Amino acid sequence: MRRAVKGIILFLFVLIVDQFSKFLIFYYMESGEVISVPPVGDYFKLRFIKNPGAAFGILPYRTELLIFINILLIVLILFYWRNVSINSKNHSIDIYGFSFIVGGAVGNLIDRLYYGAVIDFLDFQIWPVFNFADIFIFFGLILVVYDFYRKNRYQNF
Repeated sequence: MRRAVKGIILFLFVLIVDQFSKFLIFYYMESGEVISVPPVGDYFKLRFIKNPGAAFGILPYRTELLIFINILLIVLILFYWRNVSINSKNHSIDIYGFSFIVGGAVGNLIDRLYYGAVIDFLDFQIWPVFNFADIFIFFGLILVVYDFYRKNRYQNF
């Protein structure tokens, strides 16, 4: 299967998981509502919030700026990914990493465009509330950084 097809399928998977989970939260919960999840209710809750800012709530209510930044980052990542794809033969980790990042970024962009804020709902009580798009973006970044390190670790010796 071609790399581009793998990337598109993974991107669509990430986007569907993210948007479907947010649809369920939006449909079944009220904004601000908290649901304890047995048996881990002391450690994990579903908490429906609309985050008007970026990560950790920075730049609240700067929706237009955040939309612009989000679109710019998606375009830059896709441009970089395209150039890496042309110039490299073995980089399946890049496929997963970039698909996770772009899928998560598009998921949060859809929220901003549709709701004017990002829907967050995963609350582990020790970290700000987040969503599946944030998880995919985080793990995508880990994969891309790992792959970059793996490809370049011997060039300086």
